[in-house]
Amino acid sequence: MARFFQDEHLSYKTADQLRAMGHDVLMTEDAGRKSLKDFDQLTFCTGENRIMITINRKDFMMHDTYWPHHKGIISIKELIPEEARARYLDAIVQEHASLEGSHVRANRDDYTIIDREGKWTKYEYSFNEGKEKSQRASPLGVAQSTEEITPPLPSSVRASRTR
Repeated sequence: MARFFQDEHLSYKTADQLRAMGHDVLMTEDAGRKSLKDFDQLTFCTGENRIMITINRKDFMMHDTYWPHHKGIISIKELIPEEARARYLDAIVQEHASLEGSHVRANRDDYTIIDREGKWTKYEYSFNEGKEKSQRASPLGVAQSTEEITPPLPSSVRASRTR
């Protein structure tokens, strides 16, 4: 099972549900790391071999650009019902053997995995009244560009990510 580091913006309910599924979840509060900077949280969870779970997508996209050595980041949208978040996270880690160096952007109906080189793959994942229609994700397509999903960065940084 996966080792997660869950930031303070997600509830104990999500962590408890993930634990019930057999995952090892450490929350920022439990680690004594509440209110620390996002980059410090990412370096901590990298040293602990944990996948970062957050709703703070924009900031972690920036950190992912400068610190690609992490075990994975999953940024989950707040629109995903709280009671379904743990099942969604579980399905993502079950489907993908490793998220190392990748950033997963989990939306309500799909998720995108962006790898270290900036290549991305989009997967469908839908809910039906809070329950998944399917446990398995299906690829929708692959592209070689990150223009749609890369946060605003200086052109020199963007170019280095797409090489």
